Amino acid sequence: MAREMLNEMDVDKVVGGSIVFTPDHKTCGRNCNNQFKVNNYSAVINYISANYKTMTEKEMLKNMAAQGLLTRL
Repeated sequence: MAREMLNEMDVDKVVGGSIVFTPDHKTCGRNCNNQFKVNNYSAVINYISANYKTMTEKEMLKNMAAQGLLTRL
């Protein structure tokens, strides 16, 4: 993939994060380490959508595990 310069207006269009799901959505982890079993995928996605601006990925994973949305492997 070629590198290219982004102008300041395009920076808001960049998406990503360090919570990564396996293709079957059964496990996820931070920085590609699949550390959690996903108990309720749609609830996990809703939680991430509601909190991504105010929490880090690490905090979200910890809270989702505490709520039972994820189980640590």
